[in-house]
Amino acid sequence: MSNFEAAVELSLINWVASLPTEFDLPEPTEAYKKGIAKLMDKMRGDRYHRLTRSTARALLIAAIIIALATVVFAATVGRDFIVQKFDDYSTYDVVDTSGIKNIDNLKIGYIPDGFELTSKYDSGVQFFYIYQNGNEWINVFKAHIDTNVTYDTEYYNEEKIITSSFEGIYYEDNNLNFSGIIWNNGNFIFRIEGNISKEELIKIAKNIA
Repeated sequence: MSNFEAAVELSLINWVASLPTEFDLPEPTEAYKKGIAKLMDKMRGDRYHRLTRSTARALLIAAIIIALATVVFAATVGRDFIVQKFDDYSTYDVVDTSGIKNIDNLKIGYIPDGFELTSKYDSGVQFFYIYQNGNEWINVFKAHIDTNVTYDTEYYNEEKIITSSFEGIYYEDNNLNFSGIIWNNGNFIFRIEGNISKEELIKIAKNIA
């Protein structure tokens, strides 16, 4: 290990130790480890010898921030998935996307009383239904397992949600007037959003295929 690598490792250890302990830091993914290894190799090569210390430090900090903002979740229901949080949105990706199945329909076994289907979109790859009841609304989304799904989390709280039917991410805005759930069942990715209660969202999620 070079002096630079040792210094980086020590700095990283000290920095991580200073972080809050109310959450568990994710284990770095293999892709992240390979990316850092390539970065180190390039910085040792002639091409990157002229990088200033500030530039090298900025590159390293950016890589660390991206790694900490990316969390890999191991799921017992459905497939493992990755959530990456940015400034004003998050992305949801399934780790293993092999064996893609075509979507032929979207079956919704439960919708709260009073809601009516007002819009329907089918591209053959994604299904998107909108239900409304006065000022209340529900969006239901279904897509191929390899879809990169983006959802708004600029002013939102997120938490992992586990039920007997699915494992996913629940998110809600700070005013508790908008929330959503995103998950996969091993074959497709689903997302439900609306200005209804968390309990109702979970009930809908348990009755979707």
